[in-house]
Amino acid sequence: MARITDLVRSDARLRLFAGAAIAAVCFAAALVLRTYLQPWLGPEGPFLLLLSGCAAAASVGGTLAGIAALLAGGALGGFYLLPSEGLRLSTNPTAAGVLLFYFISGALIVALNRWRRSARRLAEERTDALRQAEATLRAFSEGCHEYAVMMLDREGRVAGWNAGAHRLTGYQADEVVGRGYELFFEGPAREAGEPARQLQLADQLGHVDLEGWRIRRDGSRFLARVSLTVLRNDAGQPEGFACVVSDITSMREAEERARQAVARQRTFLQQVLRSVTEGRLRLCFRREELPERLETQAGSISLDAARLGALRARLRDVAGAAGFDEHRTEDLVHAVGEAAMNAVVHAGGGEASIFHDGGGTIQVWLEDHGAGISEERLHLATLERGFTTAGTWGHGFWMMLKLADRVWLHTGQDGTTVVLEQDRDRPAPHWFDSTASLNGHSLQTGQFDRTEY
Repeated sequence: MARITDLVRSDARLRLFAGAAIAAVCFAAALVLRTYLQPWLGPEGPFLLLLSGCAAAASVGGTLAGIAALLAGGALGGFYLLPSEGLRLSTNPTAAGVLLFYFISGALIVALNRWRRSARRLAEERTDALRQAEATLRAFSEGCHEYAVMMLDREGRVAGWNAGAHRLTGYQADEVVGRGYELFFEGPAREAGEPARQLQLADQLGHVDLEGWRIRRDGSRFLARVSLTVLRNDAGQPEGFACVVSDITSMREAEERARQAVARQRTFLQQVLRSVTEGRLRLCFRREELPERLETQAGSISLDAARLGALRARLRDVAGAAGFDEHRTEDLVHAVGEAAMNAVVHAGGGEASIFHDGGGTIQVWLEDHGAGISEERLHLATLERGFTTAGTWGHGFWMMLKLADRVWLHTGQDGTTVVLEQDRDRPAPHWFDSTASLNGHSLQTGQFDRTEY
């Protein structure tokens, strides 16, 4: 019977035929009642059965069948159920009232039935969509063995649990369903109200991604990436949460190992560059590793091709006032000029600032916002004579290391900072003091034979 009903609903022509058949049966029943029950019901009584036929036709056959049954029933009632004098509606207000009531009632029945059918169709479509979504979600959650997928109700209690959640946490579904979300948190986090705070945040924002430590059934902990999404009904009211959890402990450990490897590589590069340049080059991977600025600023000049001459002149004035001889002064001027020219050529300009300590040291900061030197080319850019590509210091940096006493370099995608320092008297190499001490000597810097250097 259910199969026949589904077949009728699926074919519009069958629905129309079925509605007409039901209406015909109701009309026949009305005629029978007209014959046998008229003494008790009166001539208007069978109209109730005609309305039933209209309702049945509209329910099964649809709006068109209902309207047809309504019109046919009105005609049948007018010609066969009412007395012959009832056809003169103007002289028979009772008959006119009966027909008017019949048509108004029938029209309301057809309209209500149309609304009911539309509402049922919409509900069926939503039910089918919900079933499809549930099937998709079930297939997704069952197939995600690497992710724990759990459904939480409005109060944060576990309502759904997949195989991935069992693999990740060690809990079987019957052990965890109905228990609170705080089950997976460490004691301090539970006491601080962290589970409730996360659910509240997800409720406010709709979706949140979090990271934190979680606890397995055996008490071991793992670093989890958690995605919480609030689930709402058609009215927009929250009904629960979808929670997807993945174990990122191994990933974070691998990232930490990679970070440590990079740190070791950078330390090795710093030590090698400092060693092969006899302590002159100090490679800095953080700005905090740059030296402190000396206490007295002697000028600041914007770097462009037209201002390089002014920079050199200002350096000569500062060096002369500090008692530098011509040789030491020109070394500093040429080293700073190389750095400034590279900033202009490769970065489009920058800023140069001159500092001194009021005694025998001059310090020059040159900063730009160019692309910087890539880390894998630092050794070539600083040590290889004649090496030059876009974004490197090339031949100019090699020259700086020959002329300046100390050079700090900090470079990256946000720009490059070069700090050059020059002492009034040339310092001994960084290894000289320790070597002299081992040989039992106590030489002063001024006693060093510069011709051999």
